[in-house]
Amino acid sequence: MTFNNFVVYNAHMTIRMEDCPMKENDLRYIKTERAIREAFFALLEEGEFEKITVKDITERALINRNTFYLHYKDKFDLINSILVGFIQDLSAKALEVIDASTQPDKATFDRYFVTIFVNANKVKKRYRIIFKDRNIEPYLDISAVTDVIKQHIEANKYLNHLQSSITKNFLAFGFFGALNEYCTNDYTTEETSRLIAAMSASISNIVQRSNRRN
Repeated sequence: MTFNNFVVYNAHMTIRMEDCPMKENDLRYIKTERAIREAFFALLEEGEFEKITVKDITERALINRNTFYLHYKDKFDLINSILVGFIQDLSAKALEVIDASTQPDKATFDRYFVTIFVNANKVKKRYRIIFKDRNIEPYLDISAVTDVIKQHIEANKYLNHLQSSITKNFLAFGFFGALNEYCTNDYTTEETSRLIAAMSASISNIVQRSNRRN
């Protein structure tokens, strides 16, 4: 995940990256960030999120608590930042496809969803580590995730004219639900192709109907 895309969405966060004496392009910052996340995922693989403490993370990452708090408010901030970062990266790559396209047809949305799922494969292992704990969901800020997807919809030149908040919410939760289903299960190439075809057909139909009304 690039640090330009790294944004903490916890509304109660008191220490933000811009207040940190280390810069996001500072090698020390990058190494510490990597160490925190590697330690966190190793601990998640070994046990339940509920039982992991900041002390566990700092000891595994070989850093002190003050350093951890320069990056995150707590372990809840950490896990939600990771999840939001996953979605932000997928959003950015998918928007590149939309920005390079000339019309909102099914072929465009096929490329759009192929890009999303190809890049989802790159984070699938870590995504699964997060969701293997069936008790994790109460600790996740799903509204922050869907907010990122709504921002994606606003930035998508084929979707940003949709006026209905119901439609936007439907798309946001639908996208996240499909991504979650894909990342937490084993899909064959054929099954993935069918999923992409169904999603691209659905989105292109929504866009075309909206264009006709406008």
